[in-house]
Amino acid sequence: MKEKKNLIILLPNFKFGGAGNSVFSLINYLKKTDFNITVICIGNCDYKNFFNKKINLYELENKSLLSLFPEIISIVKKVKSENKKNIIYSNHHYANIYSILLKILLKKIHVIGVERTSIYELSKYFSFKDFLKKVFLKAAVLIVYRFADSIISNTIFTKKEISNFSKNNVVQIYSPSISEIKEFKNKKIKSRINLLWVGRLSKEKGCKDLIYSAKYLDFKANVFILGDGNEFNEIKRLIKKNQNKNIKFYLKRYIKKPDPYFKKSHILINTSFFEGSNNSIVQAINENLIILASNVPGGNKELLQNKKFGFFYKKDDPSDLAKKLKEMIKNYRKFQSKLRFKKVFLKNFTSNFSNKKTLRIINKI
Repeated sequence: MKEKKNLIILLPNFKFGGAGNSVFSLINYLKKTDFNITVICIGNCDYKNFFNKKINLYELENKSLLSLFPEIISIVKKVKSENKKNIIYSNHHYANIYSILLKILLKKIHVIGVERTSIYELSKYFSFKDFLKKVFLKAAVLIVYRFADSIISNTIFTKKEISNFSKNNVVQIYSPSISEIKEFKNKKIKSRINLLWVGRLSKEKGCKDLIYSAKYLDFKANVFILGDGNEFNEIKRLIKKNQNKNIKFYLKRYIKKPDPYFKKSHILINTSFFEGSNNSIVQAINENLIILASNVPGGNKELLQNKKFGFFYKKDDPSDLAKKLKEMIKNYRKFQSKLRFKKVFLKNFTSNFSNKKTLRIINKI
């Protein structure tokens, strides 16, 4: 009988959302393979009720990775086997750094880290009081990433960035964002156009720009905002102050199954100040929405395929957002017709395609 490998999945959190869905998709795919799977996450795991009973789950107290590091070492020592390959699969830069430190400290540990966004773009949005954190993150990534067995980047942009200091072990795999590719369908705009925003309500996601843009809009629209985060109450307050009666905002905390909102919407708006491979953009293209996205380095430009599936506006500029949105609505049929050619592109984001490529990386170790 073939001996199972140990796969330890280390996550800074395991909440419902893009990153969580990607990891959960991989876990579901791997449960058919010869792995003993252990999941270590900080805070409560939103997906635990959907886990196979054979998966070992450790939910740690919601503290920093640094303060939890001794406990994580203890768990890994308990789980690892001297007679099997022990692989840590980590998701997020801090989790990657500590996973690589585990490899250095403990014997017979291999590490595959997933990097979802540009470290340098991310660090631009650290506050002054987080200066030391910014210095630590850049230095740690620069020094320790080269000791990983593999770093999986989910955009070509981030792969190029990491390859500057970790040349031999970086591969690019888009996150699994959809289970199947849906057929192209024309969407007709009736009396109101439906606009959709999906994501974490935090400063770097730029949702305020969408609300501020309302004063420049002269058409009727429903704007659905799906998300939660530390800016939820602030977004709610700004929506109440909206004086443009043509624009109706609907704010919903994170919805586990947002499919109905994608189906009834025409345009997805992404306002991020930096971005990796955004799952909601991929899902929107699959559901035949066109995209208006901020012109930031990283995933947005890759996902829109040189404006094939949408348009860009100047980051952090609500008036330009409104201007570009008007242009898109004016040329809506032209933009939507390009979605007929989405199948070849979307193949890269299907669960089966993405997870199969990840499994190949794991099996090479």
